[in-house]
Amino acid sequence: AAAAAAERDGMRRVVQSFEEEMAAAPGASGVDAGAKAIEGAQAAHIARLDEALAGAQARVASLESDLAQRDSDMQAARAETAKEAEEVASQRAINAEAQREVERLGKQVTTLEKRVARGEYNPARTKIVHLAAPPEVMRLQAENAALREQLEASSTAAGAAPATSGAEAEAPVAATPMAKTRPGKGTAAAPAFTPARTPMAGLRTPGPRYAGDAEARVAELEKFLARYKTVFKDQISAFREACFFLYGYKMDVEDVAAPKVNSADAQVGVALATKRFTLTSRFAKDSSECMVFNYVPGHGLEMLPNPYSKSMQMEVDTFINKFRSIPAFLANHTMEAFNAATSA
Repeated sequence: AAAAAAERDGMRRVVQSFEEEMAAAPGASGVDAGAKAIEGAQAAHIARLDEALAGAQARVASLESDLAQRDSDMQAARAETAKEAEEVASQRAINAEAQREVERLGKQVTTLEKRVARGEYNPARTKIVHLAAPPEVMRLQAENAALREQLEASSTAAGAAPATSGAEAEAPVAATPMAKTRPGKGTAAAPAFTPARTPMAGLRTPGPRYAGDAEARVAELEKFLARYKTVFKDQISAFREACFFLYGYKMDVEDVAAPKVNSADAQVGVALATKRFTLTSRFAKDSSECMVFNYVPGHGLEMLPNPYSKSMQMEVDTFINKFRSIPAFLANHTMEAFNAATSA
């Protein structure tokens, strides 16, 4: 814009100088016509320059307005960035506090687990549940044992009782004492000594019919118990198969004896019964790729080392030893085994 204004002023000075020279020196009509043509061309050029100057000034004003708007947007963005930075710092402080709380709770859980492993617990707030046979099975077993005892007692009584021909058995003879009389006195004769026979009312010796009823009842209960065990076995098989398809692990369970874990057990000399779970992934190459866990009631699960678990020592240390999460360990193992099986 400044260059256009300077050029315009220069042209005006040139035109003014030319006009002064023309006025000072009279010339022919041809010279006047040329001067007028030059003056018209210069005027048109000046008009174009003025128009260009006005356009340039408008462009400058527009650019200045855009620059001001961008400065305003930049200031707003900087303010928003500063606000977000403050929020990030606040969130980091909250996360750090939460992490410290998690570590504190983890240490507390570890301490409590050690106390529980030593057998320390509050009887007023802790209820220990011992797994046993189903209540229906226990009831049937008790009833079966009672019937067996009744059957044996009936058989023994039937063999020891004497044979009788009638419905009544003879009772021991009861003696009736004689009345005392004084000599010389006329008194009625004393009643004679007569034996009395009394039936043994209400006493029946169990016969073969009662023994047969008890045996039939025992056989019926044993048959029902066998059916119950068959149904229970089928349910367990279905449950294991469902676990295999849902979670991807074949589970084998066996009973083993666990070592004594506290002084109370040592005093009574009882070793806790435990379950041993052997898990084999559906993506395993062979049966040697299995994981073994011991479960002791009241003490939780622990992983037993074997060659396959030693090949995953880093995962064991991370998920089980550090974070104490067997489900996370199994989930990670499932994904790694799946990736290995599908990418091969």
